Amino acid sequence: MTPEFVNKWRIFPRLLLAAFVYLWAESTMWFMSIPEPNTAQGVFISAVWGALALFANFYFSTGGKDA
Repeated sequence: MTPEFVNKWRIFPRLLLAAFVYLWAESTMWFMSIPEPNTAQGVFISAVWGALALFANFYFSTGGKDA
């Protein structure tokens, strides 16, 4: 596997995005399963959603460039 191949297909950013989406989904399901969530849990899940938006923005804004 050459560095050009890794850059062209963006393997590592895609793996990181997939892992983050999995963790985002798991934390969202955890939060929705809590009968009465408190403020700290709400702030935590809001931070996770915000981090997903930032990570996705970074991923999409860095794509489409020739390697």
